[in-house]
Amino acid sequence: MGGEIDVKNKASEKETALAHLVCAVVSIEFGVQNSKIITLKKGSAHHCFARQVAMYLMNVVFQIRIASIARAFGRDPSTVSHACHTIEEARDDMVLDTKLTVLEDFLGAPSLMKTIRDVA
Repeated sequence: MGGEIDVKNKASEKETALAHLVCAVVSIEFGVQNSKIITLKKGSAHHCFARQVAMYLMNVVFQIRIASIARAFGRDPSTVSHACHTIEEARDDMVLDTKLTVLEDFLGAPSLMKTIRDVA
């Protein structure tokens, strides 16, 4: 499907589902098509940044390991590690930090976490 990652044999169903959930939320917040975030193609700088945010949120909110995130996104673990460091350093920007805090709160909301646990 147009460069979208086929993760069936690469990541667990839970990792895949979380990646799609996080990417959907990030796509809304950053105005990027979901398919531009979950893709094997690099894309524009804005798409790459949104992808880095999604990887970061998976690591921070759901405590998913770097290697698992890499499988879910079809990337090398060093790429995910770089993304997490990049976003953490970018939090010095108050506007971005506020956006990330809102996204973390939303994704970590007890009702959403219960739904995720029930599905998994």
